[in-house]
Amino acid sequence: MKPVLRLLIVVLLLNARWLPLQAQAFGQIENKLIYVESSDPGTIDPITSDNLISRRIVEILFGGLYTFNEDRQRIPEFAIGYPDSSADYTSCVVHLRPGQVWSDGHPFTAEDVYFTYLAATNPESDSPNREIFNFIRDMQVVDSLTLRVEFIKPVKAPEKYLMFFIAPKHKFMNTRVTRLLTYCRQPVVSNGGYVFKASSSKEYYFERNPHYQLRGKPKIESISLYIHPDQRTHVPNLVSGLYNLVPYVPPANLADVRNNAQLVVTPYSSNSVQLIALNCQNEFLQFREVRRALNLAIDRASLLSSFYLNNGELLSGPFPPMHRGYNPDVKPYPYAPGTAKQILADLGFRDQDGDGVLEKDGKPFRLRFLVPQILGDTELDRLFKSIAEQIRQIGVDVEIRQMVGSNFDYLIAQRDFDMAYYSWYMQNQASPFPLFVSQEARPGGKNIANFVNPLVDSLLYQAEAQPDLEFQTKILQQLHKIIFQEAPWVFLWHLQHHAAYYRYLKGVSIEPFNFFTTVENWYIDTSGL
Repeated sequence: MKPVLRLLIVVLLLNARWLPLQAQAFGQIENKLIYVESSDPGTIDPITSDNLISRRIVEILFGGLYTFNEDRQRIPEFAIGYPDSSADYTSCVVHLRPGQVWSDGHPFTAEDVYFTYLAATNPESDSPNREIFNFIRDMQVVDSLTLRVEFIKPVKAPEKYLMFFIAPKHKFMNTRVTRLLTYCRQPVVSNGGYVFKASSSKEYYFERNPHYQLRGKPKIESISLYIHPDQRTHVPNLVSGLYNLVPYVPPANLADVRNNAQLVVTPYSSNSVQLIALNCQNEFLQFREVRRALNLAIDRASLLSSFYLNNGELLSGPFPPMHRGYNPDVKPYPYAPGTAKQILADLGFRDQDGDGVLEKDGKPFRLRFLVPQILGDTELDRLFKSIAEQIRQIGVDVEIRQMVGSNFDYLIAQRDFDMAYYSWYMQNQASPFPLFVSQEARPGGKNIANFVNPLVDSLLYQAEAQPDLEFQTKILQQLHKIIFQEAPWVFLWHLQHHAAYYRYLKGVSIEPFNFFTTVENWYIDTSGL
């Protein structure tokens, strides 16, 4: 197809999508889901997607061997029944549903599942979530509809480790999958309820996949994502009818949407923890007591109340209360700036020149605080300034460095910061292994705090290899306590988010670790209007 003709088709598709959106604003409700996000998702394929926005689209476009239903039960999707486990539970056999095809009509086979496993675990792939395959030792294709999976330890519910989304092997040349591939940004072939049709810098458009029947034929005709960086406009535009769903309602707008009789407000887990990573290679931050002093300097309870209206929980370590690694005996750091000052004084920090900044061995205690820049989110900007000011109160100078998107990610990868505001987006019961293991304390690695601790390494490896879930939980809870004491992060909070949508949108099920998983069952019902 000629480039000019392809561009014309994309423009026509997007213009056609915009017309129903305008019609809805004027009171004509059509069988379309229209929602908004604050930034472009980047890549939207099962291998390289790396954020909540892209994860939501992957849920719309792709399916897996197993999925969740509305009651949070794991159910077969492309698999027939549940896996047949071996007598010692170290392997299983999975049978696939016959006759399933991709959206382009190409057969869906065991080769696609095997390819996804190889691509996601390939060190040369841009795969941010390869740890979800940590429990899988190997995978073999028995025939086109049969897989054999070997695990690193006995597992009695193998479907739990087979919940990944599947990519089409025939759309890739090899198992090295990077974000530079066109398919990763425009996955024109998928196996879920909807298929990618068009995108621009401001919109994504998906249509019902006529080949998908596993949850039944998707009830909503099409889904449109509108990208608007200024979050202040999202709720007003929802109320005016430009969208019928807003996945994230800013805390300042919660009262407005709750008082609107046309809207439903649904709370759900943010699927993340918020933290400040402390670069342990910094000449001052390499010392545990200095890191503990920074944790004591921040009034997190007051910040959670002021900026998030207490819609969340303070963290005492890397795990939120919903995670089995959470240790209830470990309490969050209190706000104790006096104690923080005393710790630094005991370590020899003094304000020698009276400028309000502590020095040690003639060097001032100054930190570069790397934070993301999100257009229109003035509350987040105020939060960063409040954190910096509280740290300044104990004699540490803080320079805020605000960066957008890829620039922020690049500086994180290069460890070009002293402190960095960061969110860990968790898969269900995600492993902390890559966040704290020494081998990931490198440029581009996931241990962004450059934290190295032999005892933590030992416990992480034990947890990964431990077949007994109860014993693994005890190891993780021990890790929670040690990481709290070592303080490679300033532990902030785990937030609760809220979605808002019109009451005519029915069958909506938003789960703690998923958003659009059951979207094929959502539908429009205007009979009560």
